[in-house]
Amino acid sequence: MSADPHPPELALRLLVRDQELADAVRSALAPHFRLTVVDGARCDLALVDAGDARACELSGGIRGAAPILALGPAGACLEAVEAGANDWVTTPFEPGLLAHRVRTMLRAAQPAVAGHLPSGPREADRTALGPSLQRALQRGELLLHYQPRVELATGTVLAVEALLRWKHPELGLVSPARFIPLLEESGQIVEIGEWALREACRQNRAWRDAGLPHVRVAVNLSSVQFREPGLEGTIARVLEDTGLAPEGLELELTESMLLRDADATLEALHTIQSMGVHMSIDDFGTGYSSLSYVKRFPVDALKIDQSFVRDMTASPTGSAITTSIVLMGKSLGLAVVAEGVETRSQVEFLRVLECDEAQGYFFSRPVPAEAAAECIRTGFAALLDARTGAAA
Repeated sequence: MSADPHPPELALRLLVRDQELADAVRSALAPHFRLTVVDGARCDLALVDAGDARACELSGGIRGAAPILALGPAGACLEAVEAGANDWVTTPFEPGLLAHRVRTMLRAAQPAVAGHLPSGPREADRTALGPSLQRALQRGELLLHYQPRVELATGTVLAVEALLRWKHPELGLVSPARFIPLLEESGQIVEIGEWALREACRQNRAWRDAGLPHVRVAVNLSSVQFREPGLEGTIARVLEDTGLAPEGLELELTESMLLRDADATLEALHTIQSMGVHMSIDDFGTGYSSLSYVKRFPVDALKIDQSFVRDMTASPTGSAITTSIVLMGKSLGLAVVAEGVETRSQVEFLRVLECDEAQGYFFSRPVPAEAAAECIRTGFAALLDARTGAAA
């Protein structure tokens, strides 16, 4: 994450006796925030020594909605907790991820503090693409590509992720990073999201009718869709209309979506789970990533964010984070999927960890339905054996 030329001011309360650890935390945050260390109970963020009973007691006096990060001995762990909580749940501590995690916490607890962060579409895209995008669905310009998720032990395709694409009549394929924010801003994501859900389920039923091995189709839900009233009814209606069995559908949700209005989210997830639909947490590790919240929600899988997979064979930090997520998933009985797998060394490392599934260019780019069907039919056992054997 690059330094912000106009970083927000962060009132930081340090309840940490280990000066070396406190300095490391402040150094990690300094490029991203203007830090002011305060002594009083009112602050934007409190850093607490989880092993210090007195510090934990003092943290209970933090007033307002300030997030608290509890740091373990010698910086061995980073824990996100509520003020006054006694249940300290261990997750990895890595200074390079600290600024991102703090931004995530502040956005959830105090949106005004982190409100400077860019999140919407660029003005140039709004002007150039907005009018055409409003008619893209009616003109048949939207389509789905599918990327296989491969069982690392066998090479079998267990699922495919459905990814929205826009084939603009003049610009060709437009990057989802450019047009999906526009859909969310305009509210079109609800209509187009339902179309994508229906099309993905229809395609999976067609594959099954054609005699292909059964797989799940994974569909990303945006935060706008997830907050839409009647989502559960929409899912049930789509499954009934397309004839796809509920176990053939998986919904991918992000960490931030789960944490917003957690009680209502929990109720919705239980309703969806009761239908037999699978659910996974996408981009896992980029938000709170604590055992305490993961075990609350009825999800079936964790998808390790590709940024960690990319670094796991190049740095001890990336390796440690990936390992900890795999272990966390296994301790909860969840499947673990590595995203963005591109190299043989990454595959080998993940197989050593006994990570369940992998997805990425090593196996296949996102491809049209016909090519995805071939991936489902043949699997990737030969590729895994050939690549792994070549490295032996």
